[in-house]
This record gives sequence, structure tokens and C-alpha cells, in this order.
Amino acid sequence: MHYSKLPKVPGGYDNWLHGNGFSQVTDFIVADWAGQADPKTLAEGRPGTLTCYCPIAETGGRFLLYFYDFDFWEQRILADMEKALPDVHANLTGIDLYRWGHAMIQARPGFAFGDAREKAQEPLGRIAFAASDIDGIPAFENAYGVALRAAEYVKTRIG
Repeated sequence: MHYSKLPKVPGGYDNWLHGNGFSQVTDFIVADWAGQADPKTLAEGRPGTLTCYCPIAETGGRFLLYFYDFDFWEQRILADMEKALPDVHANLTGIDLYRWGHAMIQARPGFAFGDAREKAQEPLGRIAFAASDIDGIPAFENAYGVALRAAEYVKTRIG
């Protein structure tokens, strides 16, 4: 979401939205904060971009991603963002929508310690899986540990 003047973002630069009827957006971030020495010193009302993450948890999510047109997703995202930022429409100059999607798991209750995750960790012949998702929750820390385990497995098979 591009702005000639960014809306006031309460709470911080990485904002999580849960409950309260949010249908699409789970989190959003002020896109230029990471390159700043002290993000708190950035001028309010400057031009900028908000990046939103909008997972599709419904069955057939990839199909839905492409079935519905740009206007459908734009309205759904704006409705959520309006709940978080009442002035989200002010100074909005454009929205870029990337419907790429990616295979990040959405850990549902029971997954982190359940059979499905245990099965996902099992090697398939000479293939060792090294995705952070198989450790329960997608995160860098999980990816590192899973990659080490997969490398160790492969090492024992070829060494």
C-alpha cells in the first residue's frame, strides 16, 4: 500500500492483527523501518509503503488466490486495515497486490506436537526435508535447527 503520507501507525513498525473480525490481514509493517538506525526517529507523514501479509487459511487457498480478482482482494485487505488504521484511505496512492503465495504452513491446534508434523520430519529415502515448517512454526530459528538435522542425516547416508 503506497502513500504520499503514511498514516499514523500506533504501536510500532511490525504490527500483528488477531481476532476482532480480521478476515485477511494478519500483520503489516512499515516498509522502510529496517534500514533506519533508529526507526522511532522517522518523520510521521512521510511518503512510504505499508506491506501486508495476507495468508489464505481456507481449504483450496491457492485456487481462491487466483479465482477472485484484484478488486476482491483489495476490498478485503482495505476492510481489515481500516479496523487497524482508521485513516488507511487518506493519502493512499496505490496498492500492489502480489498473488504469488508460498507454501508456508499455518500451524493449527494440534500440529506442533501432532502426528502430521512427526510424519513431515521423516526422510523419504535419500531425501531429508529441511523446511522450518516441519518444526511446527515457520521461523528462522526453526529453519536453522531443521537444516542442521537434515544435513546430519544426509552426511550419515553419503559418508
